[in-house]
Amino acid sequence: MSSWNTPAINTGLADAAPVDMNIREDFKLEDLHTFIKEYANQEKDIGSNLLTISCADLSTYHNAMSLPERYDLVRVRQGGWTEFYSVMFPEHQKHHQRRIYFDNNPRGPYEPPKDLPAEIPQAESMDTTDAGLLH
Repeated sequence: MSSWNTPAINTGLADAAPVDMNIREDFKLEDLHTFIKEYANQEKDIGSNLLTISCADLSTYHNAMSLPERYDLVRVRQGGWTEFYSVMFPEHQKHHQRRIYFDNNPRGPYEPPKDLPAEIPQAESMDTTDAGLLH
């Protein structure tokens, strides 16, 4: 992604052009601190003056679509506001899955699990007395 560091965008929050990113669930807290500091100091070539970060693996997004009752606390950031993932329209959910994953890992860029379905299956009705449900 090219930097959008221009005076027109970087002047005040009213002129914000948000950059929405994902990070993996195993992203190290110290790496997040470093990334945010570098972003704030414009040391990372990301640009803009508003950054939203959602922390979820692609498998979590897929599971939340097919089993929303079990993933009802998953929230995502977008353009400066937060939404529960399970109540979003399916197209908006898919948008979050296509977002860039920032990875500060020397192993290379994030690769989603290979065993995820091409299409998200529709959730079947569930017994809400299931002990595994989060209440």
